[in-house]
Amino acid sequence: MPRNGGPRLAIVNANVPHMIERISKAISGAGINIMDMLNKSRGDIACTLVDTAASVSAETVAQISDIEGVLGVRVL
Repeated sequence: MPRNGGPRLAIVNANVPHMIERISKAISGAGINIMDMLNKSRGDIACTLVDTAASVSAETVAQISDIEGVLGVRVL
């Protein structure tokens, strides 16, 4: 996915229903707009890339990390 110039989140998560919804809710709940998103999966694991319009706080990263099924989050 080409970068939009803003922060990017790389999230490794279980490939289960409602995961994108939960991740999006955590980001939008922090008042951050999602500029682009890509989700690819292989079997039980998925990788979600999220480009945002603003910086993502450590608190928001922690909130995403606490979602059941999220295995790792990194701000790139």
